[in-house]
Amino acid sequence: MHAQPPPGTAQVESVKPGVASRAPSAAFSRAPLQARETNGLAIASLVLGIAAIPLGCCYGGGALFGVAALITGLIGRRRIKESGGAQSGEGMALAGTILGGVSVLVGLAWIAFLALGLLAQAVEGGF
Repeated sequence: MHAQPPPGTAQVESVKPGVASRAPSAAFSRAPLQARETNGLAIASLVLGIAAIPLGCCYGGGALFGVAALITGLIGRRRIKESGGAQSGEGMALAGTILGGVSVLVGLAWIAFLALGLLAQAVEGGF
């Protein structure tokens, strides 16, 4: 005669050593994977940020692309956070924002360098 467990407790099925259980354990069951959509602004921010770096050597042209990368990256990150996990791409948006910020700073420094050079040349009477 088997002893019955007290009410409110779970009954555990004994498994013989070397014999697999017929029912899969809850620890091994997986929820179906859902594809997450990548945010388009995050992709645009990364592309613009990457393009802004070499264009920064073209008389500050990278600053324009950098500003666009900053704006799209910040908006993209906000939309990804607001999506509640439905969208991905936060890393791309962050990378685009950082690259855009760096290119804006480099572009502005390049413009300032050129302006100071032109100003120095004008003061010396080189024009």
